[in-house]
Amino acid sequence: VQLINGGKFSLDGSPHELDGLTVTDIAKSLAQITRFRGATRYPYSVCQHSTFVSRIAEDLTLDDAPENTAVAALAGLFGLVHDVHEIVVSDIPSPLKEKFNHLTGGMFKRVLELIELEADATLWPLFGVHGGPTPTIAYYVK
Repeated sequence: VQLINGGKFSLDGSPHELDGLTVTDIAKSLAQITRFRGATRYPYSVCQHSTFVSRIAEDLTLDDAPENTAVAALAGLFGLVHDVHEIVVSDIPSPLKEKFNHLTGGMFKRVLELIELEADATLWPLFGVHGGPTPTIAYYVK
């Protein structure tokens, strides 16, 4: 899959060629991917969505535990990166995912999750994120 900087995310098992992909490159790419297939009154990008999720996750964490600023900051970071895999798989509307999953006997969801996990594991370190969120942080991000 071609990346915004000319690099390649490989789906055939060969090494990914990120070619110096940066957080700024990822933000630009996510800013050009619309949510809901663009079927909104005003443009709404995955980048905007991720920023909103980041702020909300951080705020909700602080509402529940004002003294825990470190957890709130981490929740905000995971909110920001939770959809970075969409530079590889794009934003697929849920009804379409459900239809594909039905037509493939449940395989579509499993394959998509594997690709998303691989993309996250490859891209999250560019943000300083290594490993997945704790259950507490996942609660605030989803």
